[in-house]
Amino acid sequence: MYEESYNSILNLDTTGLEVDFYFTYFNPIDPRWDEQGKEKDSRWRYNIAFKMNKARQIVLAFKYDFMLNVESDMIITKNTLKELLKYAKLNNVVGALYRARAGRNPNTPLCLHIKKLNGQITWPDEDYIKDKEVIEAYTIPFGCTLFGRRVLELINFKEGIDGTFALETDRLGIKKLVITSVRAKHIDRNGIIWEV
Repeated sequence: MYEESYNSILNLDTTGLEVDFYFTYFNPIDPRWDEQGKEKDSRWRYNIAFKMNKARQIVLAFKYDFMLNVESDMIITKNTLKELLKYAKLNNVVGALYRARAGRNPNTPLCLHIKKLNGQITWPDEDYIKDKEVIEAYTIPFGCTLFGRRVLELINFKEGIDGTFALETDRLGIKKLVITSVRAKHIDRNGIIWEV
């Protein structure tokens, strides 16, 4: 976990909330992709799903209302949790807005997918999010995501991670919302930061 990520989690404003922190290490196979962007080894996906399910089991066993997942390469703001809770329900998923982490290009796509009226799944651009407070997403990556308890009761995390989760939530009619005012940053081991 990057120091900036760790510190941003510890600095969360949790005033008035009962919050427990659970840190996991999913032992990634790194680098996961080759220079052409082809995945070298998919075992990392199983590792993430396994660890997310362990956290899910803790949430369900101790009857928590929500699970906030923050990945080790994310930097969040002090108000992230409280801002996401404003939009959260026990039966939905809400997440922060951030860019995909890829190469050295600071203008990577926004990290979510939307489904167009024609059924096409696509990355939205900056114009799409302009003047929108909430975006209903098709795929909501797990970098900074708040899962409601009812969602966790219905769905296990599987190897496909974001994509499989999108299919299952769609089938069950579970909404996945990205809150555009809640911004997070992606960081890599070289200190490069991607932000909206």
